[in-house]
Amino acid sequence: MADAPIPVEEKHAWADLPPIIWMLSIPVTWGAVKFAGSFLGRLGEAAPDGLVGWIKRAAQAAKQPARENLVEIRFDQKGSFAILGFAALDPRSDTSAADLQKALDAAGLLAEFAGSVAAGQQPAQLRQCAFQWDNDRWRLAWWATDDEVYVTPWFSQNYPDPQRFLGRPLLQADTGDDEAHLMQPDTNG
Repeated sequence: MADAPIPVEEKHAWADLPPIIWMLSIPVTWGAVKFAGSFLGRLGEAAPDGLVGWIKRAAQAAKQPARENLVEIRFDQKGSFAILGFAALDPRSDTSAADLQKALDAAGLLAEFAGSVAAGQQPAQLRQCAFQWDNDRWRLAWWATDDEVYVTPWFSQNYPDPQRFLGRPLLQADTGDDEAHLMQPDTNG
């Protein structure tokens, strides 16, 4: 992975055959600001074919190229919060690679949200918040505090099959609480 356009580190996760997750980890050192243009455009210029081209080639070279691939964009402030964005990649598809490039180009929206959390403009108890790239837009999936996890109606209808990622069905905890904690997603974008 010496030809990677950015520093690369390999980590292993438990599952029968977990997806390959390409994580772009960006520490949050800014407050609420407006990011103009392509937030990750400069990363794309770091190599002749750009970051997406490099990820696509590396995924195709995997020992098991049929594995699913996800790109995780992680904006975090150590010990405070993490804002996550997930986008799928089929390394055999140029259309999928183009879609991933759109997701990276739109990651400025996630960066702005991370900045607003750092600036105290979101609930202070927010620890993690996840978005999923879907049909040319970032969709809010879920968020968590120290005590609860909130799942959006959109994610409840569109979440990936846990069997694919964990190698087993999702464990269901019986909390005795019949009331679901849901947040209405932003329908404007």
